[in-house]
Amino acid sequence: MQNLSDIVIAGAGPAGLAVASALARRGLAVTVLDPRAQEPWRPVYGGWANEFDLLGLGDLAAQRWLTAQVYAPSCLRLDRTYMRVDSDRLRDHLEGELARNGGRLVKDAVTAVHGQPGGVRLETASGQSRTCGLVVDASGASGLSKRSATAWQVAYGVELEVSAHPWGSDMVLMDWRNQSAEPGTPPSFLYAMPRSPTQVFVEETVLATRAHLSPEVLRARLEKRLVSIGITAWSAGPVELCRIPLDVAQAQPRRAGIVPFGAAAGMIHPISGYQLARCLRLAEPFSEAISSGLGSTEADATEAARLLVSSATSARRRHLDLLGLDVLASLDHDQTQRFFNAFFEMAPTHQQAWLDADRPPSDVVAAMAVMFRDVGMPMKEVLLREATRHLTRLLSPNFQARGAA
Repeated sequence: MQNLSDIVIAGAGPAGLAVASALARRGLAVTVLDPRAQEPWRPVYGGWANEFDLLGLGDLAAQRWLTAQVYAPSCLRLDRTYMRVDSDRLRDHLEGELARNGGRLVKDAVTAVHGQPGGVRLETASGQSRTCGLVVDASGASGLSKRSATAWQVAYGVELEVSAHPWGSDMVLMDWRNQSAEPGTPPSFLYAMPRSPTQVFVEETVLATRAHLSPEVLRARLEKRLVSIGITAWSAGPVELCRIPLDVAQAQPRRAGIVPFGAAAGMIHPISGYQLARCLRLAEPFSEAISSGLGSTEADATEAARLLVSSATSARRRHLDLLGLDVLASLDHDQTQRFFNAFFEMAPTHQQAWLDADRPPSDVVAAMAVMFRDVGMPMKEVLLREATRHLTRLLSPNFQARGAA
C-alpha cells in the first residue's frame, strides 16, 4: 500500500497553495505541481475587506477603499470597505507556510491520474510517473478535471498611467454608464481601482454571458469608454484577460484518488464570479477532512473532502444562485441598469444575502422578494419570464447534474 500521507496538489494558484499549506501544517507530505510554479499570478484580486480580515489576511491588502461606488446610472455609495489583494504577498505567504512545514513546490504538471489499490499513480508533463495517497485537483475548471460551463464572466483589464483620472480616491465597483455595447451583444460595466492620482486599474467586464465574446471586443469598449470620460492618452501596463466559468457543477464525479477544489470544484459564485476569500476559508476544513479520512483509507479521505465541498452550498441555495445567473445573462443594457439600481438600493443585509455564498436559501429568497416588490412592472415581467425558464430547465436531468450540489 502506498503512503497515504503523500498528497499531490495539481495547481499552485491561491486555492492549491491554500490547501497545500493547510495539509502540510497537519504533518502530511505535500507536493504541489504547476507548470508556472513561482511565477507571478496574473489575476488582479479584489474583494470585501471584512472577509479577508476574518481570515487574518487583512494585512495583505495592497490598497483599501472605505466605500465603493456603483453607477446604474445614478450614483449609489456602498458603505463597505473594499480591498485589492497584494497577489505577490499572498503567494509568498502561502508558499512560505508550505515550505516551513516541509511541503514542496515543483515546476511540472499532472497530466493523468490512475486509481490503483491503496492510492493513485500519476503521470506528469516532464515524463515522470509517481504514486501517492491522493491528488487534489486545484488546476481550475479547464484543468485536470476539464469541467464544462455554459455561462462565463468575461473581462479585459489593464493598469494605466494617465495624466489624471476622474475617480479621485473612490473605488468604482460597477459603472454601467457610457455603454458602447453593440446591439444584440451582452452589456458590460467599468470596474476601477485608483492607486494614485495618475495610476488606476480599469477593467471592462461582462458580468454573465452565454455568448463567446472576444477580449478584443472588451478592449475596444474600454478604450471608447475612457475617451468618453475625458481620458484620451495613457500608458498601458500589464493586461488581465478573464474568462471565469460561472456554472461549473458542484456535484463531483467520483474518481478514485482525486478530489477537486476551487474552480475545479465549482466553488465560483455563479452571480459575482468571486471565489478567493471563500477558497482560502474552506481550505482549512477541506484539509482537515482529508487528514481525518486518511486515518482509514484513501477512499474515505477522498469522499470526506468531496462531501465537504458539495455540502458547503446547499442544493437549494445553488439553484437560487443559478436562477440569478439566468436572469443576469438574459438582460439587455437598460434592463441591467434597472436591475442593479434596485439591487443596490436594497438594505445591505439583502445585498449580502445574495453575494455571500454561505448565507441560507431563506435569506436569498427574502432578498429576491424585496427585489421583485421594488422593481417596476417591465422588470417584474423579465424576472417572471426567467424564473419560468429556469424552472423548466430544472426539470432536465442534464441541468440538475451540471448545476446542483
